[in-house]
Amino acid sequence: MNSVGGCKLAVVNSVSSEAAWGAEFANFLTNKENQVLRYDELAEAPTNIAASNAVDLTTNYAVAALSLQSAYAFSLNVSNNFWTPTETLDAALNAGADGTTSLITSGAGTANIVINSEALQTTLDTAVTSMIA
Repeated sequence: MNSVGGCKLAVVNSVSSEAAWGAEFANFLTNKENQVLRYDELAEAPTNIAASNAVDLTTNYAVAALSLQSAYAFSLNVSNNFWTPTETLDAALNAGADGTTSLITSGAGTANIVINSEALQTTLDTAVTSMIA
């Protein structure tokens, strides 16, 4: 399994009457100093390269693992080929493929989970086919 490379991205609406404040906020979220502080205070992995180089990533096992696997990570370009089938899959899992019967149902607690395996597999196959089309 490979991981998807992560980043922090801040988008500013340039036609907003508050675009200057939006740009300030985006800079705050992505700058080295803030990301070092967030790592020190909240153990949030920095995605700013300078911040990553400025902290000891080995002090947090989860962040250290992310750092080590980043060498094998790939970029993911998510488009409507992903989101539309995801919405359909979500609807099928929650309301059922026919709109009335959920593919996964549960009574009281996890001991009573019932999975319509054939319908679930068909729904998953359809979602994957749509995503990679």
